[in-house]
Amino acid sequence: MIKLKNLSKNDFFTILVSVLFSLAGTTLEAKNIKNEWLKDKDVKKFISHINKKHEFSVRYLNNNFKNLKYQKSAFKLINPKDKEKKKKIKSWQDYKNRFVTEKVIKDGRLFLSKHKKNLEKAYKIYGVPASVIVGILGVETRYGEITGDYKSLDTLATFAFEDFKRKKFFLNELEHLFLLARENDIDVNSFRGSFAGALGIPQFMPSSWRNFAVDFDNDGKINLLKSPADAIGSIANYLSIHGWKPNEVSHARIYPKTNLNPSKFVASSLKAESSVRELADAGFILDSRLFPPNLNASLIDLPEKDGTVKYWLATQNFFAVTKYNRSFMYAAAVFSLAESISPKI
Repeated sequence: MIKLKNLSKNDFFTILVSVLFSLAGTTLEAKNIKNEWLKDKDVKKFISHINKKHEFSVRYLNNNFKNLKYQKSAFKLINPKDKEKKKKIKSWQDYKNRFVTEKVIKDGRLFLSKHKKNLEKAYKIYGVPASVIVGILGVETRYGEITGDYKSLDTLATFAFEDFKRKKFFLNELEHLFLLARENDIDVNSFRGSFAGALGIPQFMPSSWRNFAVDFDNDGKINLLKSPADAIGSIANYLSIHGWKPNEVSHARIYPKTNLNPSKFVASSLKAESSVRELADAGFILDSRLFPPNLNASLIDLPEKDGTVKYWLATQNFFAVTKYNRSFMYAAAVFSLAESISPKI
């Protein structure tokens, strides 16, 4: 036994912190034991909430929660420690090379050819080019080949009842997962997806599936797990609702003049908050004549490992894609793949 009176203040503090972390870890691991989830006050609150709001039976909810498994690996991916974040210094070229490969381009052209009719239909209805839809599918799931093998109920519950900044978002997604399962007569335990809870060919979160997915093959149901047609129509609908403008350009390389500090002009949000004319007046040189001076646009940055930075002019259509994944690099990869599959966007 440790004699506390012989400990220095620093030693006592170190032991106290260790004990607290140990207890926290034990609490998390304990959730893997049957019925432990049902002892969590937030779980009880959630069960009561969706029982009253959506009339799910308490027995049904209890049966699902008592068999949940805490997804430790998924939580580490969704909420990396600061040290791990610093290790992952992103390079635009490295990021691009993950998605824009010869195989992905080749498979994308095959997908485009195979689903030409539905892609043309999506363009006619929503104004979103086929290559952009295929670009998103290529980046997200390699055209439906890699959709994830995490049990969605487990991952969303793990995130929903963890104490971190995105807790509220995942509580909402967990609620939508139960509703999605009921509305489509699917066993909620059968859903498999990404470590973040995204589902199916287009990797929609449960709320996006319920709010933006469409029955594009007209078979009377929306099936993002197996229907490429529904995935195509749903992506086009999603982009349209989030600001895609038919027949408007999306992006172009832009170059700062000598002695200009471009970093202070980089977009502070995911929207076109400036204009082509304002950026030109500030000292940027555009390598395309397709951009009217009054077109809303912003500057985005794509850093490299060597400290250099590539800059793009990004319009509303570019930012519509960032609503799918809130990242400049993600949208840039989608458009780079789209251009490689079909040069005309």
